[in-house]
Order: sequence, then C-alpha cells, then structure tokens
Amino acid sequence: MNSLYYALYQYAMEHRADQFLVENKQDELENLRMVEQSVHALSAMNPITADHAQRIYNGLNTISSLHQEAAFLAGLSIGVELHSI
Repeated sequence: MNSLYYALYQYAMEHRADQFLVENKQDELENLRMVEQSVHALSAMNPITADHAQRIYNGLNTISSLHQEAAFLAGLSIGVELHSI
C-alpha cells in the first residue's frame, strides 16, 4: 500500500471504523475471548502445540488485516469512481 493510501487507511481505522463496528461489538468481544481462551489452552499443552496455536493465531490476524486493507482500498476506489461520474 503506498504512503497516501496507508495514511488514509490509518485515518479511517482510527477515526471512522468504530461507527461501523458498533453493531457487531458484542460478537467481536465474544469471538476475541473465545480465540484467546483457545490459544491459551493449546499453549498450555506442550511447546509444539503452543507453537502451532501461535502460528494459526498470527496467520489469521495477518489474513484479516489483508482483507481489511483490501476492503478499504475497494471502498476508496468506488468513492473515487463515483466522484468522477
């Protein structure tokens, strides 16, 4: 993501995203709690399981971030196209 898009993305995440997450806040908190409890339980089993649990957690976080950035860029491109009509 180039620096302009990154700056816009950072602004949107810090100042605009909350209004769209309000409806799903309870689901977000419940799922975060579930994931954290599962990672903790798996991490307590043995080092190999702990490593796999952490890799899954990190991988899903990365995938989620990539999807967020893609959705932001898609929305931004739609806005630019609508503005030029």
